[in-house]
Amino acid sequence: MLVIIAIVDLLANYPYLRDVIKGKTKPNIASWSTWTLINIIIVVAAIAAGGAINTVVLGATYLVGSLSILLVGIFKGTRKYTLFDGICQTVAILGVVLWQLTNNPNIALLFVLIVDISAVTPTVRHAYKYPHEETWATFAIASVGALGLVALATSFSFASLAIPIEATIVNALLAGIIISRQGKTKALTK
Repeated sequence: MLVIIAIVDLLANYPYLRDVIKGKTKPNIASWSTWTLINIIIVVAAIAAGGAINTVVLGATYLVGSLSILLVGIFKGTRKYTLFDGICQTVAILGVVLWQLTNNPNIALLFVLIVDISAVTPTVRHAYKYPHEETWATFAIASVGALGLVALATSFSFASLAIPIEATIVNALLAGIIISRQGKTKALTK
């Protein structure tokens, strides 16, 4: 079952990548570079925290996706780097530093959660204002995949559940906003 969920999470990136290549979706390079950094930290910290396999798998599949979108987005995305992006990346790196100082990988995972929740704010705003520049299917599929990893958890530790639960909620929220706003903007243009 874990392999199926990993495949679903990897395939979730296809609609987004397709829309970026077509010029329909415009990823923010700073955001996707932050998410790539976060996903690297998730994988390394989850392994160090005892190998919570569901979190490792989620982080690894998200890393492949975020890195792919970042690389394609370099040529087709929006290249603006804000102070907020710098703060998010600094907080992620601070989590790694604190992890090394305390020898507690859960601290890095906690900082990743804080950064991800902060970093998703511009995307939520963008999805609300410009829903046709986002791809809801990617977020919906990613939410289902993350929920599957929550269901497969073999331990109820922070390292096992925090990232998959947060990914389920954040991705479902984004998909819902995009779907809702696309419907409303279509209704307004008729």
